[in-house]
Amino acid sequence: MKSAKIVKNRFFSRGPFFLILYVTARCNARCKFCYYWDNIVNWRARPHLEVDEIEKITSRLDTLQQLTISGGEPFLREELAEICTIFRKNCDVQFITIPTNGILTSKTEKTLKKALEDNPGVDFRIGLSMPEMGEELDELYGVKNSFQQHQETFKMMKSLRDIYSNLNIDVGIVYNMYNAKRVREIIDYVINNMEGCNPIVSVVREATSVGKPRMEDSKNIEVDELENIYTYLRESIPKRNNRPYADFMNIMRDQVHEITVKTLRDKKMVIPCKSGEKLMVIYDNGDVFPCELLDEKMGNIRDFDYDLGAILELKESKQIVEKIVKDECHCTWECANNNNILFSDKFSVELFSRYAKYKMGAYA
Repeated sequence: MKSAKIVKNRFFSRGPFFLILYVTARCNARCKFCYYWDNIVNWRARPHLEVDEIEKITSRLDTLQQLTISGGEPFLREELAEICTIFRKNCDVQFITIPTNGILTSKTEKTLKKALEDNPGVDFRIGLSMPEMGEELDELYGVKNSFQQHQETFKMMKSLRDIYSNLNIDVGIVYNMYNAKRVREIIDYVINNMEGCNPIVSVVREATSVGKPRMEDSKNIEVDELENIYTYLRESIPKRNNRPYADFMNIMRDQVHEITVKTLRDKKMVIPCKSGEKLMVIYDNGDVFPCELLDEKMGNIRDFDYDLGAILELKESKQIVEKIVKDECHCTWECANNNNILFSDKFSVELFSRYAKYKMGAYA
């Protein structure tokens, strides 16, 4: 059934396949590499979309494959579980990903438990950020005892996972200048001490639509070392079967890593981008962008009766999409490139070819 819905959403859905919704700019951490930090500091001046407004947005959307709920810290949004349910009821969303800094254990438990109970048919993926360990995480977050609290949150989530089969936990490791020498150690810690979690290595980035990293030098990384870390990760965890379509997703992960390295080295488009068509971003204040890295605002959802389709049909929006294609826009944003693989004939054929080889025992 899920596979059939994926095919339907890939080929027949009129709206985005992948939607990223920021539910708050409020955050309880001050990460050095955060690109959203300016809005986080000024979160009180940003009137976030209310639940009834999100209800209107979803009532005008087609079916949705992937929803990522972001922030700020998403678990600071009181109605987070309710928002998940709205998307399930109105858009039949299949996968919901929620990144979190992991230092709000009690609040996260209450919200996550309700979301899981109310939406048993939705696969939830929690991206538990862990760019450092111990006092180094405290320093990176700017919060005392954050690593201790982070590990308590993991234990809580592990207990919930034992009850709810639709919960999966990833551990997000943002590779940046400050942790570059410790990423392998962090990967090892996840594998050895955080049972059943998937270590996910991503690259620190800047989003021109919302700003640069709080500490701009955090993005100064070595591409060769990044490639070595990707290899280390793949060899350390060649199989992780604790999430839906695990083997398939791991092969796609390898493709994304290859695209990231080649993009950083060649500084040009490696894969055609579908942002603005099949991937969209709605910020907490209703601003709509084709992705998180461009400053090409398409409009504000409040000005178009909460109809994302109406914004996509604008002449200006279509020009933005054409510009993305014409300029061969490229980046290392993993979410976009996962989506791009599925909508690229070349890369999707390669994906399924690798998967077939894997099933025959011929994929290295």
